[in-house]
Amino acid sequence: ARIGDAAFWNTSIESLSIPDSVVELCSRCFANCKSLRHVIFGTNSQLERIGNKTFIGTNVEEVSIPDSVVELGDGCFYECKNLRRVTFGSKSSLERICEDAFAYTAIEWLSIPDGVVELGGECFAWCESLSSVTFGPNPSLARIGKWAFAYAGLESISIPDGVVELCDRCFACCKKLRSVTFGPNPSLQRIGVEAFACAGLESISIPDGVVELCYRCFEGCKSLRSVTFGPNPSLARICEEAFAYTAIESLSIPDGVVELCYRCFARCESLSSVTFGPNPSLARIGKWAFSSTAIVSLIIPDNVRELGDWCFFGCKNLRHVIFGPNPSLARIGKWAFSSTAIESLIIPDNVRELGDRCFYNCRSLRHVIFGADSKLALIGKDVFCDGSEIDAPESVQAIIRGFTVETTQESHIAPINLSNQYLHTIFGYLKNIISKIKYCISSIWNSVI
Repeated sequence: ARIGDAAFWNTSIESLSIPDSVVELCSRCFANCKSLRHVIFGTNSQLERIGNKTFIGTNVEEVSIPDSVVELGDGCFYECKNLRRVTFGSKSSLERICEDAFAYTAIEWLSIPDGVVELGGECFAWCESLSSVTFGPNPSLARIGKWAFAYAGLESISIPDGVVELCDRCFACCKKLRSVTFGPNPSLQRIGVEAFACAGLESISIPDGVVELCYRCFEGCKSLRSVTFGPNPSLARICEEAFAYTAIESLSIPDGVVELCYRCFARCESLSSVTFGPNPSLARIGKWAFSSTAIVSLIIPDNVRELGDWCFFGCKNLRHVIFGPNPSLARIGKWAFSSTAIESLIIPDNVRELGDRCFYNCRSLRHVIFGADSKLALIGKDVFCDGSEIDAPESVQAIIRGFTVETTQESHIAPINLSNQYLHTIFGYLKNIISKIKYCISSIWNSVI
């Protein structure tokens, strides 16, 4: 009823017929049998489990898994490099395909039985010939594990409605994967870290139930031009580098999104339009979030409290930035709009800080306007370029120029001569250099004496 651990390990068996009475093939029982090409199970097989690494390193060419099998253990067909065909019966009892089960095989296509609840980590990873994976009419699949299909040759896949999580790197580096679709009633809540990183996707529609798009989940998908969201999205957070280095052309951020994290759309060089819904919840745009994109104009939602450092840095087409009627913005971070094409700007009254160089190298910027009730307290170092006209509000407590700080609590500043920022910077450098030269000369003189 059972073939024990390593029972035929490293033997010269060429073909194998498993008796119907065998219930379990234990760990490594046929491992490293390099001459083994044919494995046959009877029509009335009672086999329930194929154990860990059972056929690892063999040259099995095809296998038909008996209906009675409930579990395929870790690495059971791992590195069977000649294995091209795996089939399951119409009444398969299979519930779980474990980690590495078919990794590094030559499987060309696969139909997953309805009863399978989980695809374990790396179960079909590096299956470069695997171009098609389908599911039955009533799939039970709830989870696709880490690296499950990473580096596989998939061209398209339809994710069953019951899947709740696409785990980290599950489709990473599937270069041929052009299309991923979801059923009419998807349960998906999470798209994991680097889940589709560097895949060949051209478009994706994010299901309504997804709450989080994790770190680098679509990063490096260089053909990805279209990203859409359902009518009632639950999305709250787009994580770090989620869509960095993609070819997205336009984007509408769902109302429920609270944070756009670090570099989430950085270097999306085709991204020219970003819009927000009628009732946006967005509170923060993170560091480098839209840096080096092709955005032309932007309306910042009222709830946004912070524009992170470098968030629109290098957006060379960005000419117009508009704030809503009741903006909450309190801080514009360092280098936030540096090297953009902004021509004029009205700073919201609640802004208390303009970070260092936040409008540096904006050579088209001529007019910066502050409201009568401005709360601005700090203008950072080298904020504006030469030629910009600014009338700083009375609330400003300090203007940092180069390495100096000038307080302005007693009097209102008329248009600032911004070129002085550069003079202060140069003089500061020269002063430091001269002091270091003096120190060196003094040290040499003392050593001579």
